[in-house]
Amino acid sequence: MPDRPAGAFAAYGRIFKALHLLQVIHVEAYRRMIGAQLNVGESGHSLARRVFFGDLRLEACTDACASCVRSPSSMLSRGSRAW
Repeated sequence: MPDRPAGAFAAYGRIFKALHLLQVIHVEAYRRMIGAQLNVGESGHSLARRVFFGDLRLEACTDACASCVRSPSSMLSRGSRAW
């Protein structure tokens, strides 16, 4: 049997989890916020995969990032500053 502080932390965690799930179910704006955060994280992972596996397509650069064609490292540094 866990000691009293550990049991209190476990109970607090269960309360917080239940409140979070109720908010996800009930509040559409909260679901959208979570979805947006997940999309940002997935975009970062996608960029990391493309850079690591060499699938970074420089021809997709816009005029605002025309220098990245000459220097891929400048494009990566610009992308990291945007995060």
